Amino acid sequence: TDTETTFGEFCETKYKPYYQQKNVNLVAKKIDVDLLNKYWENTPLVDITPQDCRNVQHLLSRRSRRGRKDLGTISPSSVNRTMTTASRIFSLAGQEGILDRNPMQFVENLKEPPPRSRLLTAKEKEKLWKELRKDLLLFRLVTLAVNLPLRRAQLLAIRPDAIDFQTSQLLCSASKG
Repeated sequence: TDTETTFGEFCETKYKPYYQQKNVNLVAKKIDVDLLNKYWENTPLVDITPQDCRNVQHLLSRRSRRGRKDLGTISPSSVNRTMTTASRIFSLAGQEGILDRNPMQFVENLKEPPPRSRLLTAKEKEKLWKELRKDLLLFRLVTLAVNLPLRRAQLLAIRPDAIDFQTSQLLCSASKG
């Protein structure tokens, strides 16, 4: 194994091209790598232990609880995402023959709060539809949005020539649904 490659060097020379090829959210990935580099940039990859990973996770989560604006707040889910990035970096280092094992292997994710409810109550639905009836175009758009598996941009891009009134069909390109 390679005992000299530092975390920062590996991220710049191997991981950065890797995540750019995977077409992920480049801004978010850079933020994760920058956060991890604050702790490990000059540390040889082979010297990073599972306890080092837990320490970084703990330091990031403490920033989360304090909520200090000068440090920036990090939610538990963001800490988990950053640590998942660390795990991916270590896995890639294993594939490159630099590491024999992934030090994140035995590090558990932080507990995340339950997802918030995004459903309207019956009263909220009734109030929404009452308001929508005041604007026919908006009423029709929301009716389409509720009944079609389309994203906002796809709904707003609908053109008259995409609608077949005889068969009651809508031609939608580039749909994920």
